[in-house]
Amino acid sequence: MTEVIIPAFRDAPEEGKIVGHLLAGYSELEVEMLQCAFLVSNDIDAAVRTLYKDRGESRRIEAARKITEQAYINAGLESKYALTMDNMDWCRLLRNRYAHCLVLHSDRGIVLHGS
Repeated sequence: MTEVIIPAFRDAPEEGKIVGHLLAGYSELEVEMLQCAFLVSNDIDAAVRTLYKDRGESRRIEAARKITEQAYINAGLESKYALTMDNMDWCRLLRNRYAHCLVLHSDRGIVLHGS
């Protein structure tokens, strides 16, 4: 069995798996966002430099919007694009909630503290 780093998840392994998937999966969303920026700009180096020049997930999302938004609007995908980018930001908030909190286990289940 895999070593459990957060003690609260010893008693709640299914919740631990869900949180692990949320945290690990967010980076895949960022890779897909980078891929979109590359496809619009046709320059992977510029896309990487633009998205990752400043620290922080919200800055990357805003940088991606600046690069990609007009291309999606021009393609007639404005509403789908807006929904996708809003969902990306929601995923960022969810990821940060679990990445920056203390996880405790009580008789009522998992408790998040500090986020």
